[in-house]
Amino acid sequence: VTAVCNTSMCSAAYWIGAQARDVVITPAGEIGSLGVIGTHMDESQLYQDAGLVVTYVRSVPGKALGQSTEAMAGEVLDEWQSQVDRLHTLFVEAVARGRGRTAEDVRANWATGAVWFGAEAIPAGLADRVGTLSDVVTGHLQEAARQQAHQGRDARRAADPAYGQFSARVRQLEDGAARALPPQASALNVQAQGLYAELDAACLAAIDPVTFDDYADLRGRTAEAQHTTATVARTAPPQEEDPMKMITLTAADGTTHEVENTPEAIQAFLATQASAQTQATATQVADAAQAATTAAQGAHAAHLTHLGALFGLTPEQATGSDLEPWQGAANRAAAVSDYRAALLTELEALAVTVDGNTGAAAQIVKLAGQASLTDLQGTVTAYRERRDALVPQGRQSQVPVTGSEGGEAPKKAVKTRYDRN
Repeated sequence: VTAVCNTSMCSAAYWIGAQARDVVITPAGEIGSLGVIGTHMDESQLYQDAGLVVTYVRSVPGKALGQSTEAMAGEVLDEWQSQVDRLHTLFVEAVARGRGRTAEDVRANWATGAVWFGAEAIPAGLADRVGTLSDVVTGHLQEAARQQAHQGRDARRAADPAYGQFSARVRQLEDGAARALPPQASALNVQAQGLYAELDAACLAAIDPVTFDDYADLRGRTAEAQHTTATVARTAPPQEEDPMKMITLTAADGTTHEVENTPEAIQAFLATQASAQTQATATQVADAAQAATTAAQGAHAAHLTHLGALFGLTPEQATGSDLEPWQGAANRAAAVSDYRAALLTELEALAVTVDGNTGAAAQIVKLAGQASLTDLQGTVTAYRERRDALVPQGRQSQVPVTGSEGGEAPKKAVKTRYDRN
């Protein structure tokens, strides 16, 4: 929650605003005035001079002290001061909690009745930064968009089985690389090479930049694990002969394979895995594209159906290839629009004639422009009747009556000398 001083946040408003995560003040904003004030007007002398005596009968002595017809002194004044002091303490403690200060600090430095303007409030501690309301709204919208993007990314990754398999293999590789000793590091390094090649193929097959970034992130993590295992493997003591004639490699589908520990055999295995992964990815891409196309077509038809219903078209007319129903709807809409414009023009002339105030007439037309066509017709009819009752027979302003849709727009009425005032 962000509180914005736009352009005043004084007294009780600061009590509320201080509870926000941060406080923003406009360049000329006013903030502060921490304190409590009560006002009492003593009218007892006025009543006494008028010969009036007011008597209060209270069930308990402290009920509703400080009425305007009784003097503010003695126990009454003491009670009012006690109430103001207790409220002031609550005020100070709430601001201290909200702003992370001590009550003593707030009481001594802020709760003095003083006010600060714009950037002055920043070093004083009452506000966190200078900005505008539009800046804050834009920042919150951008943050919401980032959160939605993260949620969409997580949902997209969860719906991609290939990404889930790759992600699990990368985590397994990273865990192994972190604990590997030189003998195991060599085998893990070979696995890292194969996994990197598969992820590289997945990046090339990505259908959009977002998917590419997801797989590229896994590829980068795999490269780091490959570098780690290569570094660990180099620390192994030299051997006259490599005792490992065969090594175990994990394929993309999770199965393990015994492969001869030679560069040619390893490269052949990696090439086979990369080809299989590319084919699987291509199939997934084709399926996703077909599903997206079907969804888009359905959404487009639903949109046309909804839009057509607003113009009185059936679903068949709205989604069909024949444009004639849409043309008819457009013509009807244009006729209604012209009719509304004619009514609003006539209403303005009638309002000027009846009320004699062009400013008020403009406001009436503005409000009527937002009303339904039926309500607008009723308003015009009511003004016609008021015009006829106000202006004597034979001296009525010549305002043409709008008869039907599409008729000629009426001319603006000539203001008469008759005024209801």
